Amino acid sequence: MFNVFTGENSLSQRDKNFKGTIAFLDSGVGGFTILDKVKEKLPDYRLIYYFDRKNFPYGLKSDEQVTKVVAEAFQWLKSTYQPTLYVLACNTASTIALPHLRAVFKELIVGVVPSIKPAAELSVSGVIGVLATSGTLQRQYLNDLVRTFGQNKRFVFGSADGLVKIAEDYFLAKKNNALDDVSHHLKQIFSAEELRLMDTVVLGCTHYGHITGLLKQSAPSVAQWLDSAEAVAKRTGYLLALQSETKAGATSNDLSQHHSIVLSAPISAQEREALKRKYFDFVLVDRDDFLP
Repeated sequence: MFNVFTGENSLSQRDKNFKGTIAFLDSGVGGFTILDKVKEKLPDYRLIYYFDRKNFPYGLKSDEQVTKVVAEAFQWLKSTYQPTLYVLACNTASTIALPHLRAVFKELIVGVVPSIKPAAELSVSGVIGVLATSGTLQRQYLNDLVRTFGQNKRFVFGSADGLVKIAEDYFLAKKNNALDDVSHHLKQIFSAEELRLMDTVVLGCTHYGHITGLLKQSAPSVAQWLDSAEAVAKRTGYLLALQSETKAGATSNDLSQHHSIVLSAPISAQEREALKRKYFDFVLVDRDDFLP
């Protein structure tokens, strides 16, 4: 039926009846920044992470392509794991596909919104950087957030597609020291004067949360680096609390009571080992090995 690639302790997690299932979707590892926060706040829910390597990165696809592949992944997750709630753990995909997904799926869906509002509230200097992929920066949704919440603030937008690959490799232990690469990219994105003036930077891609420490080292004058992981986790908990009843999703396999990472395409042995180390209580599953 399917292959399971387990770490040494993968099957030693508690075997229990979860209150429900939360499914996360991203084309890479960025969504793990959100999964980690949700796991802290909602330990009684089974977590399924759909690692869509087959379509990495979403930011280089057309709106139609992103909507199609995300909707297809949601449908597969629904038929296989029956989630209580979905988290679309990607800024670009959220700005494109959320309206369509909410029209098609009746389950709860949480998307990712760049932290423009809290950045505007926290900034003292009034100069705020926004690091995001070119796909996210092109969306009217981001402009609407800035117009609504960022009045009397100066926003400096930086296209940081290159940081996505750096963060992906860093998280998967393909590069042990990425500080030089991060510093180089940051200096290419923002001028020295811009970095001197801004006291807050919005991380508009979930991948960047994995390299926040490196960003801080690269620009120590910036007081706050804001991602959306905490806010998404709180929103997820709030919506689930509103439900009068939650049910654990029944699945078609014998690992129904385990957290899982679903791979839409093969990854390297090195990447597999990195995931095992970080998520030893998750089962790694290859989607292609599921029977249709």
